[in-house]
Amino acid sequence: MGGKQAKPKDDRIPRVYWDACIIISLIKNEQRLDPTETDAVRELKHKLDDGKIIGVTSAITLTEVLDSEIPDGRRSELKKLQQMPDRFQFSAVDTKVAEKAHNIRDSYRKMPDKDEKTVSTPDAIHLATAIIQVCDVFYTFDEKDRDEKKTLGLLPLSGDVAIDNLEIRKPPPAQQRLLDATWGRSAGETQGEGDA
Repeated sequence: MGGKQAKPKDDRIPRVYWDACIIISLIKNEQRLDPTETDAVRELKHKLDDGKIIGVTSAITLTEVLDSEIPDGRRSELKKLQQMPDRFQFSAVDTKVAEKAHNIRDSYRKMPDKDEKTVSTPDAIHLATAIIQVCDVFYTFDEKDRDEKKTLGLLPLSGDVAIDNLEIRKPPPAQQRLLDATWGRSAGETQGEGDA
């Protein structure tokens, strides 16, 4: 699934899920180790501002973003997202989301190749929200399993049946989008099956 393009099922504006780490990166104006990731987050925000995507995240993101870790001049960025409900949606955690998150965690826990690891509760809520909100793609930087916590990274789960074949990947670099537009391809068509 990772090699397929992230596009809406019809002519509607793509619904793009932002994991909490994407929002934290945006709000903190984080300079990531890979500079293309920093550019990708900025490009994602430009697409949101231009109305080319609808951003979606779970309301638990509000819990994950700690004011104490946000630089003084950047605290308004989260409020800006909250003030654009037509373009960015904070989806409530209800019984339907909680049950879906439970099923995701339980499915991974039962998989013999996962060594009894599962998805963390916040990550399961994010995944369940993306599925229920019919998002076209789930963007995150969460790629590594955390052995000490027995939890799975998210990027390797892309396309799994346990998450309804949801496509999970890093936001594509802005330069890649420019090249794709030049060659008439979507960003997803240029990535191989193992690419994030």
